[in-house]
Amino acid sequence: MISSFSTALFVGWRSGFDGGDEQNFQLEYRKVNSLKGIPDSAEPTAVYIDARNASYLTLYGDDDLTLKSSRALPFVTYIIYNISYLNPLSTYWFRVRARNVLGSSDWTPVTTAMTSDVQESAALPRPLALYYNVALQKIDFEVKFSE
Repeated sequence: MISSFSTALFVGWRSGFDGGDEQNFQLEYRKVNSLKGIPDSAEPTAVYIDARNASYLTLYGDDDLTLKSSRALPFVTYIIYNISYLNPLSTYWFRVRARNVLGSSDWTPVTTAMTSDVQESAALPRPLALYYNVALQKIDFEVKFSE
């Protein structure tokens, strides 16, 4: 896991040998009941990831031993995917596997990650009243303005 937010997880991995063919990836994730340690749903959510919906992060090293034998900095590239629309303060399991015309790899071991809490802003005014608009399915509120 790269980073955690209240409603999203940034997950990342390094791709392995692709056999000379273009790779894509399958990511599965599911919400976990943290009290019971079991999934909340019967089936995981599956996402298919390729160059169109992934980001890439390249990290460069500065190991002195490596630099003595090479003029270029060593680097490693991670594939990054943003799992969105998650619940705050919730635990999720995820795993990844590579796919191409040669077939699918084994799944990675299941990784556990937790979304963070929602951050409240003290700058938001306290509502005087809340109204639910059924037609628009939204909540409106009135605030008291300072004089």
